[in-house]
Amino acid sequence: MILDTNVLERMDALVARAGTSDPYELADFLRVSIHDITSNKLIAFVVRKSGVICIGLNRRLNFAKKMVVLMHEVTHVACHMDYLNTFGLCYGELSPFQNLKNKCIARQEYEANVVAADFNLPTDEVLEMLGYNNTALREYRRYLAAFERHRQEYEQFLSSTIFTTQSRWARQKLFDWRKRMKDWQDELEEMQHDLTYCGEFMTTAEIAKEFGLPQSIVDYKLEALRLRGYDLDSVELVSYRQVFR
Repeated sequence: MILDTNVLERMDALVARAGTSDPYELADFLRVSIHDITSNKLIAFVVRKSGVICIGLNRRLNFAKKMVVLMHEVTHVACHMDYLNTFGLCYGELSPFQNLKNKCIARQEYEANVVAADFNLPTDEVLEMLGYNNTALREYRRYLAAFERHRQEYEQFLSSTIFTTQSRWARQKLFDWRKRMKDWQDELEEMQHDLTYCGEFMTTAEIAKEFGLPQSIVDYKLEALRLRGYDLDSVELVSYRQVFR
C-alpha cells in the first residue's frame, strides 16, 4: 500500500495548530460533533449533511479503542473529505483496523489507520518494548548486515569460479569462504539466543496486550514508525523460539 506521504505531515500540522493530539479536542477544533451510537455491527461513521460533519462512535468501545477509532475518523475529516464529497456522504466503519497485509484495503482506510495508531501509541514506549535502542540488538543488526554482505560476496565468488574449481587456489578459496560463513552463522545463532532470552523485547502481540488494543493497531504503529524513518526491519523478535523477522 502506498501512503499519501503528506498525511502524517498534515496531521502533524493539525496537531500543532490545535495544540493537542487528543482526538476529542481535535474534533472540537475542526467543529465536528461526536455522538454515541448503539449498533451490533457499526463501529463508527463520519457523515456530512447540510455542511455539518458528525462522527458517530459505538458506545460499547472501551476507552483505549474509542480513542484510536476516533482519531481514525478525525483523519478522515482532516484528510479525506474530498473523497467523501465526491463518492458519498458517509464513511461507515464495520471493521476499521483491517490487517495491514490486506491488499484490498482502501487507501483512505490505510492512511487513517496509520495516523490513528501513530498518535495513540507513544513512540518512546513502543520502541522501548521492541528493544530498539538496545546495545546488544544494535550489535546484532550490525553483524547481521555484515554477514549479508559477506554472503553476497561469497555467491559472487562462487559463480565466477564454478567452472574452475579444479584449481587448487579456487578450492582453497572456497574452503576459506565456507569456513568463515560457518563461523559467522555460529556467532549469529549465539547472539540470537542471547537476545531471545534476555527478556528485554516484546512481540507485537505482547505490546498489543500491554495497551489493551488489537494487534493490528500495533502493526499500523510500526508501519507509521517506518514511514517516519525508523529502521525496524530486523528489530522485533517474532517469538521466543530464536526466530527473527
